[in-house]
This record gives sequence, structure tokens and C-alpha cells, in this order.
Amino acid sequence: MHFRNVFKTPPDFKTLGESYPQLKNHLVKKTDDHSTIDFKNPESLRALTVTLARHYFNLNVTIPTNRLIPTLPLRVNYLCWIDDLLAYSKPDHVTGIDIGTGCAAVYPLLGQKMF
Repeated sequence: MHFRNVFKTPPDFKTLGESYPQLKNHLVKKTDDHSTIDFKNPESLRALTVTLARHYFNLNVTIPTNRLIPTLPLRVNYLCWIDDLLAYSKPDHVTGIDIGTGCAAVYPLLGQKMF
């Protein structure tokens, strides 16, 4: 995980569930202090992605049930790497395009919030 990735320390699902009821409904107790979700359940993944977008980036996203569910930690990692490359090469002007943005346009939304 990139050192600037907000998810380099995994989120506390139990604490997030206390603030976000849509995630709380999908929590599975691991120990008294820790909870997780069923990562094989698309509804749980959808609730997690929506919660993380809202909590960490103040984004209200909707992911339809018949669409792929983006994983935010990996998307944030990718954007951090691109930012590193741009900082290294120091271009005068940058134009980016996201081909196939998906139902939630995650990369453009995260990029706008992060940079």
C-alpha cells in the first residue's frame, strides 16, 4: 500500500458501522473489539465502498446492483502512484482521461478530492 494511501492502515469496520447504518447491517463479528464484512458478498462490498467514499472523501456515490463494485483502497493507491510519476517527471501541463469510468466515475471523483 502506498505510504500516502489513507487505507494503509485498514479501517475499523466496527467504528464505521456505528456511524453508517448501511455498513452496520453487513458487519460480521471477529472478536469483541473487531468486525469485518463478508468480502464475497456483493451487497457487503457495495455498502463498504459507499461508506468509505462518504467517510474518507465526503463523496455520496451510488453503485447499482448490476454493476461492478470499485475497491477504493486500490483506486487510491493507483492515483498516488500516478501523482508520484507526475512529481518525478514534472510536466508543464497534464491532461488525463479515464476510459471506462464505470458507474461511479471513481477515479475522477477521488482524484478531485485527493489533489
